[in-house]
Amino acid sequence: MSVKVADFGISCLESQCGSAKGFTGTYRWMAPEMIKEKHHTKKVDVYSFGIVLWELLTALTPFDNMTPEQAAFAVCQKVYTLKEANKPRLSALLHAYLR
Repeated sequence: MSVKVADFGISCLESQCGSAKGFTGTYRWMAPEMIKEKHHTKKVDVYSFGIVLWELLTALTPFDNMTPEQAAFAVCQKVYTLKEANKPRLSALLHAYLR
């Protein structure tokens, strides 16, 4: 098994990130500050990683019952409708990434 990383051409230098207007991405995996087009740091990557980790461990897609606009609103309002992981410790870890 090997791990591959892709940036889809949207990566940037840390000193320049957060200064661009507009955004590229999918609401379900984006941090609230990116959706709101506010200044952001590399912490948005930790948030997105938490969503991907949750998806990998639970085999469920976040906000799958919502339109993209509803998902964006839910993310910005921190209204997580993510189904809980079966194990409490795993659930606590995943929610820590989303804070």
